Amino acid sequence: MLSAPEARGCPSSPLLHEAPDPDILPLCNALNELQDICTYASCSGHQDGRGGRLLLRLGRDTSAAFDRRALELAARSRIRMVSKRYTADRGELVEIAFAGNDTEHLGEAAGTILSFFRRLVHEIQSIERWCMVGRCD
Repeated sequence: MLSAPEARGCPSSPLLHEAPDPDILPLCNALNELQDICTYASCSGHQDGRGGRLLLRLGRDTSAAFDRRALELAARSRIRMVSKRYTADRGELVEIAFAGNDTEHLGEAAGTILSFFRRLVHEIQSIERWCMVGRCD
């Protein structure tokens, strides 16, 4: 049986040796439901101070929109770092480090991340609809 991301055509991750930890699974599932977003790896954080971490693969349009808005996410409360990595297969991975179970702020950080990507996808879909009726160049 394929996981939700694999069923949608998301590439499988060599980093996923086991299922995501239960605390971050709701965030991963919600992100994977969004158009052109695939969870590649995730961790909700550890009590030893290592915060939460997400690696995401984004579709082309979502990646371009992310590039324009990444600093907005990075400036949000509970977000520690946002970056992009480039892989040997010419893929891009978005990395987000956040205050997770190490600080008991996983819920707040997850809400911030999910809200950011929902707005990003909504913006892209609005532009696509606008262009479908011939109102964009």
